[in-house]
This record gives sequence, structure tokens and C-alpha cells, in this order.
Amino acid sequence: MELPDDIEQRILEYLHLEFGESPEDEDALELSELRYEGIHEMEGVPTHCWSFPSTSDEMCATVEPHEDTYCIGMSRKPEALREKPYSSLLLSISGKTSEKFSIPYIMNDEATLSCFENRFDINLDDGRKLSVYSEIYFMPNPAQALLTLSIGDQELTMKFGVGVELTLAMDSDTEVYAKVGELSWG
Repeated sequence: MELPDDIEQRILEYLHLEFGESPEDEDALELSELRYEGIHEMEGVPTHCWSFPSTSDEMCATVEPHEDTYCIGMSRKPEALREKPYSSLLLSISGKTSEKFSIPYIMNDEATLSCFENRFDINLDDGRKLSVYSEIYFMPNPAQALLTLSIGDQELTMKFGVGVELTLAMDSDTEVYAKVGELSWG
């Protein structure tokens, strides 16, 4: 079955009902916030998926086509759409725009620094480079993060739990804000 042209409007109306929102509410979900994520097999059924901003990034809107109709619903995102909560590093240098980077996973008990080939450089305004490396490794529980920052011959390596947000003064001119992972302590 081909989906109707106004399917996203219908999904939006369904989500408003699910969340108890009125379209007139100031913070109600808007049509422009729905993002089509393609067709994914869910419980053996090819299903259209849309992501949307919510307090849980684990959910998506779904449309299951049947012979001459369809069913709109909400479900946990299929594995292919789920972000790993530990896989990102958010950096802001001296209050400038934040950038998000991907972090490699190390699947053993120890932080190894073995993936330093994944180190990357950020050019600073004064021509120097800030070199950054981070990895996530798994102990029995919880996951741990390793972050190494260096400018010139000054290097700082820290190990901490995922979700930590910190601000470091690398020198008198360079302050680095970092958040490792998507989880938080709150």
C-alpha cells in the first residue's frame, strides 16, 4: 500500500494525542520536527519510521502498511536508528560553537590508548592546534571515558564516568568545555 500524501500530518495528530498536546501549545511538536528515517523491519514487518524530539530519544513514530490501510503507532527505535549513548564527545573551545565528535569503543577492561590514530586536531584562532583523543571502555559497570587534550607539549589525560561535563583551562587563552556521552548524572 502507498501511504497518503498527508501521512506526516496524520502522524503529528497521533503524537499530539499520545502526548496530550494541543497543536496550539507553545511547546507542541511541529510538523517540521518529524524526520523520515526510512523503512525498517520491526517484529518481522517492514515499517516506516519517523524520529522526533522527545525526552526519550529511544522512541519513533511508526506506520505499518497493510493491504488497503495502515496503522500509525509509536515504538522503540529499531537498533539501526538508536544512538549509542556513549558514542559522542561534545567540545566547545573558549566559548565558541560546540562540535560533536564520534568516540571509538574499546571492548575490554582497560583503557588502552591503542586507538590514538583516532586522535584529531582542532585549529585554534591563534594558529596553535588542540589535539583531542577520547575513547569509551567497558568495565563490568559503568562504562568509563578517557579524554586526552594537548596543546604543544602540555598534555592532560583524564578518566571518568560517561556523562561528565567539565571545563578546563588549558592555558590563559584556551578554555575547553567537554561532555562525553549523552547520559547525565541528573
